[in-house]
Amino acid sequence: MTTPSIKPTIGRRVWFRPSAQFLERNPTVTQLGPGQPMDAGIVYVHHDHMVNLAVCDHVGRTHMVPSVPLLAGQWEPSDTDYAVCEWMPYQKGQAAKAETAGKASEAATAQSNVQPYEVRLERTAGVTDMACDALRAELSGSVATIRLNMDSIRAGGFFKVEAVRKTPDAASHQQRVLAEKMELDQRITRLDTFIREGQLFPTLPADEQARLRRQLDVMHELSSILGERIANF
Repeated sequence: MTTPSIKPTIGRRVWFRPSAQFLERNPTVTQLGPGQPMDAGIVYVHHDHMVNLAVCDHVGRTHMVPSVPLLAGQWEPSDTDYAVCEWMPYQKGQAAKAETAGKASEAATAQSNVQPYEVRLERTAGVTDMACDALRAELSGSVATIRLNMDSIRAGGFFKVEAVRKTPDAASHQQRVLAEKMELDQRITRLDTFIREGQLFPTLPADEQARLRRQLDVMHELSSILGERIANF
């Protein structure tokens, strides 16, 4: 299963999956349960699929592990001679929700930009009948000029009806997305500073600290999605 795109950044948490060969070459790294991953923090990003990690093993010792592949999908046990890392399940779930919400928001925005027909009536002299073929030809285009026989309703004349569907204002839609990302990035900076440098953060209960870190992860995901949308304008 492919995980929705998650942007690795310094400070984010991942699961480290050491291989048997890695543990043999690094005997100070202790793994108590082979099925359980190790907690790790990203300390450097080479690119979206390779990072340097600060790994906490199963007895609490910290080890620096460079150039670790970051999986795009689900980890599965194998005999490969290298260690890997992956996003945690809640991060994958939040990324999927953020991606779905972004698509739904884009669809809703597109729908809200569809304008009704603008209709203009022009009273003219005379009576005109419009053949069915001519009417269908007019209605197949984006602009329709329809002549209605009004002789039985009004004495004298017919109405000329012009219906024009307006084009959505793409520029204003793109501007809203840019503004949304700018505002979100400012909020990310403030929350990240609060977590890393704030004096209040260490005094909060552990559950609240975890919720704030998860909130920051989700905000990063949404910012990444908005960035991809902007790149495709």
